[in-house]
Amino acid sequence: MKLSKSYIKRYFNKDFTKMNQLCAVIDAQGFAKDSKFYPRVIAVAFPYVDKVLCWDCETGLDFHNLSSKDRITNSYIRHYTGLPFEAPEDAISHDKVSVFLGLLYDQCKYDDKIYFGIKNPQFGQLLSHLRIPTIEVECPSSSVLARYYKKERCSRHVENDEGMCSVRKVELIREYLNDKLMYNDLINRNF
Repeated sequence: MKLSKSYIKRYFNKDFTKMNQLCAVIDAQGFAKDSKFYPRVIAVAFPYVDKVLCWDCETGLDFHNLSSKDRITNSYIRHYTGLPFEAPEDAISHDKVSVFLGLLYDQCKYDDKIYFGIKNPQFGQLLSHLRIPTIEVECPSSSVLARYYKKERCSRHVENDEGMCSVRKVELIREYLNDKLMYNDLINRNF
């Protein structure tokens, strides 16, 4: 992968101290009701580990009982992401998602690695409400990162090349962070 000089200058020359305290990068895609976010898929990637974990979640929403505005919003989300509104039978129950996120965080954090890296303000609000510490990852958009790092979509989405699934998003952010950390290590060695 070849990075342009402007890309490196814009994204690699920032203070990156807190990014060293990430235990994982996490993202969720979901649907909305009355401006509240309901996760439908949660994906997590770990620094320096080439594996992404992903879980389906029930939203607890009935599409036909949503307001007209919420049906339009969720139809757009479904079209853009390709994510089905209905969850599979083995999905995490909507009333257990908060407990699941708390347990996931407890399993991921270690030593001074106490933050989830996020790039989704709606999901960040949910994590904040659960008192899970997060850091907004400063990096290019997923569509820009996708030009540099080639990652496949997960199988949970219907075919849609326009959208970005959570699995792909956390993989892209992890790749960026790994490159950034490696870049910082090289610069700090004063070659």
